[in-house]
Amino acid sequence: MLKSGKKLILFVLITGISTILMAGESTTVKGALGNKGRLGLSYVICELGSQKCVPVTFDEDLKVNVDGKLISIENCKEGWYIEATFKQDADGKTTVEVNRIDPGKTVFCFPELTVESAGQVKQLLNNTPGVKTVREYKSSSQIFVDFDTSRISYLQLREKLTEAGFQLGKTAL
Repeated sequence: MLKSGKKLILFVLITGISTILMAGESTTVKGALGNKGRLGLSYVICELGSQKCVPVTFDEDLKVNVDGKLISIENCKEGWYIEATFKQDADGKTTVEVNRIDPGKTVFCFPELTVESAGQVKQLLNNTPGVKTVREYKSSSQIFVDFDTSRISYLQLREKLTEAGFQLGKTAL
């Protein structure tokens, strides 16, 4: 997780943010980091609350603090939770401040979550060793999960969901 008070600024290529930015404006995007190479770009952020994929190209030299270790952005993994603030300057250039990256949190997207299927997903995840918190986002058919990475990984959680027969949405990589 990025330590509070430390922000890294980098240049990004961005389209698809739910709010169009005007000069001097900013917006914060929270969600799960998607695969490198998706849409021909370095990353996408699968936005929590909307299921939109926000494409982002990070500066290859960017280093971020994850669990007390400074690592290259290129070593961040699919599914890690990210909070980033996008800003547009007077010249129209968009930059992003990476506020937080956390490998122990993620967002899963579903094509549809009925009351019944949401209950089943939450029960499955809540009964999974290492899962701390499960939160449903009804309007976007998403589930936020906080988990202990020493006990279970994002990929294991994803596998558990698909093996149980749940179809993950197009933004779930």
